[in-house]
Amino acid sequence: MNTHDSILPPISNILDRISDGIVVFDREMNYTFVNKRAGELLGRKPEELISKNYWKEYPEAKGTPFANAYLKALETQQPIIFEDYYQPWNRWFENRIHPSEEGLIIFFTEITERKQREQMLLERERQFSALINNLPGAVFRVRNDPNYTVEYVSDQIAELTGYPADDFRENRRNFRDLMHPDDREWVWNEIQKALKEHRPYEVTYRFIDAYGKVRWNWERGMGIFDAKGELQAVEGFVQDITERKRAEETVKESEARWQSYVSNAPNIILTVDRDYKITFMNYTLPGYSLEDVLGVSMFDFLPAESKEIAKRALDKVFDTGERQVYEVLSHGIHGNPAWYSTSVGPIKKDDKVVSAILVATDITERKQAEEKLHESEVRFRSLITNSADGIVLFKKNGVISFASPSTEKILGYSSDESVGRSVFELIHPKDQVSVKRKLLELLRHPETPVQIEVRLRHKNGSWRYLEGTLTNLIHVPSVKAIVNNFRDITDRKRAEETLRRSEEKFSVIFRKAPYAAALVNVSDRVIEDVNEEHERLFELSREELIGKTPEMLDMVIEAEQRKRIATLIREHGFVTNEQLTLQLRSGAKIDILLSANLVHIGGKAYLLTVTKD
Repeated sequence: MNTHDSILPPISNILDRISDGIVVFDREMNYTFVNKRAGELLGRKPEELISKNYWKEYPEAKGTPFANAYLKALETQQPIIFEDYYQPWNRWFENRIHPSEEGLIIFFTEITERKQREQMLLERERQFSALINNLPGAVFRVRNDPNYTVEYVSDQIAELTGYPADDFRENRRNFRDLMHPDDREWVWNEIQKALKEHRPYEVTYRFIDAYGKVRWNWERGMGIFDAKGELQAVEGFVQDITERKRAEETVKESEARWQSYVSNAPNIILTVDRDYKITFMNYTLPGYSLEDVLGVSMFDFLPAESKEIAKRALDKVFDTGERQVYEVLSHGIHGNPAWYSTSVGPIKKDDKVVSAILVATDITERKQAEEKLHESEVRFRSLITNSADGIVLFKKNGVISFASPSTEKILGYSSDESVGRSVFELIHPKDQVSVKRKLLELLRHPETPVQIEVRLRHKNGSWRYLEGTLTNLIHVPSVKAIVNNFRDITDRKRAEETLRRSEEKFSVIFRKAPYAAALVNVSDRVIEDVNEEHERLFELSREELIGKTPEMLDMVIEAEQRKRIATLIREHGFVTNEQLTLQLRSGAKIDILLSANLVHIGGKAYLLTVTKD
């Protein structure tokens, strides 16, 4: 006992000096030893816990990972080492549990600060990883060898190259092999030069991705040196700038096209500042060089009458930023007077108009054409105004859109009274169907004009006969209508009607006359008409006579008699009551009195014969 008593105090002192907390439990979980550090961690004096039961002193510990681990160690008699968070105290602990047949020896220490540092480190690593993974490129660390052997590269390298990041991390691929062969040497030399001078480098080079496509990389990096100045690695950032390079190429091509257009454009293109001074001009007028015009007011090159027009347009652009267009007479590129249509647009900087661009187009030919067109329109309008014929334009629905002044002379309606009226209101009811049929034909075949004859009501209520030509110009933008050129034929129709009635009277008299009458064509002696008495006398019907000569009908006159009649008609133009003997087709002979007059009808010579039995 004396020996034990002499040894124990020194061991207790040693255990109190250990930085870990130490507690000893018997199998019923009663405290049999608590060192000084354990008392501090548990917030109790060690002597207060000796012989006390763990479950009674700390009932809140039941069911915690710590309590469960104690019970498991007692049961299995296997040591347990673990770290966990103790919720009741809001602290982290590391426990090393050593079981024995007598109970448990537990070494524990608080690791809350370490856990907090680890958590902070993990959070920083997460933030750093998130930052790297969201960069528009890849972060790398490589050795300074020709293959750029990878020590670290971020996952974004897969998006850049099309190859998995692990291919580079595990050195199955290297950056040099992906570089365009033409860029490998100069890129290496540029990096080595920067490393030698201990400065960052920037290079833009081509590489070939996993799909065989040539892409562009922009890379910035620097050497990592130790305290002795020895190079350890190269770290940097690489980004795919293929789209930017394509955009730059597009801009270059666009600028080249624009420069080509400006240089070769038929227009005069210039820019002026707010003082109206020329700052750019694609080409100058004869007798001037660019040095003569740059920095000079554009108004110095305009005639006096054009300056104010141009100034108003420029001031409007400078004040409002709105595009303006004006036309002026100026000097042409060959020194001769020329008309120009000038478009003026704003050039802005920071949303302010700082200058203007002018594009002047030579419109001299157009102006001359317009002048000729104006003269032609004047002549055309004069013809329409003074023409005896009428001109009416109307839509497909018949509504009149234009009526020439002569329309009033023909129908009594003024141009204003005609426009907006439907032509069908004026057409005679009996002519409506035929007119509509003609219009339908015209609409189906617009390339073929249609002739028309129709009765229209005069303003005074009478009916006038009109003869016209309908032309479909609906497809012509400047017309968009059906054009009717017409004339009044009422007097002609009346004359024709009078003639028709006269001819009817003559025909009745001719056919019903009590003597035989015939009309014979002098040139071929063909009978062209006979009356009823002629049919009776000669015992031949009208159908048998018409179109025949006397010889064809076997009607024979003695030669001397025929010769005498021909002489009298030739000398006097007629014969009267000449006695003749005529042999008929039947062979019978009859004595007749023949009278004949030489008449002209429609430019032809006829004999009008009257025969009496």
